[in-house]
Amino acid sequence: MHFTGPVEFMKLRAQRLPTRDFTQYTAAGLESGDTSSTAVTETEWDGGAFSALDFAIGLRVRDCVRIPGPREDGARVTWFYSLRDPSWACLAFVDGQDMASVWQGGDRRLWDDIEAAVKWWQQAGHPGHERFGLTVTAEGQQAWLDNPTQSWTL
Repeated sequence: MHFTGPVEFMKLRAQRLPTRDFTQYTAAGLESGDTSSTAVTETEWDGGAFSALDFAIGLRVRDCVRIPGPREDGARVTWFYSLRDPSWACLAFVDGQDMASVWQGGDRRLWDDIEAAVKWWQQAGHPGHERFGLTVTAEGQQAWLDNPTQSWTL
């Protein structure tokens, strides 16, 4: 069955994400993480909280949350954190710069997984929600793009 579009309902208390104190992820500071840069731009997320990119990342990178910070002085910091381990990534997007600074740390290379999902989404032609689907069986859940033969396990 194909997804029909972005939708969110009022969550039960048990379904709400816990409030995160980023210091539990970066107690030693951003310097404790690995540094790099990325050509992924802030405009990739112009669709807001329900963008097709966020949707694709949610299907490709398990247990990951994106928290964009406020835009201040021509820059925006965006956090990604894992819901299953202490992995984190922080990006600094600065107006007029082609590359964003990246810091990441924890048990998995969270930004590497996200960046791979972004590139996959771009190479697939920036698909919208309606091109994705979900198959649920007794064996598990499979997400797919365009048809169930192009699926991956959720």
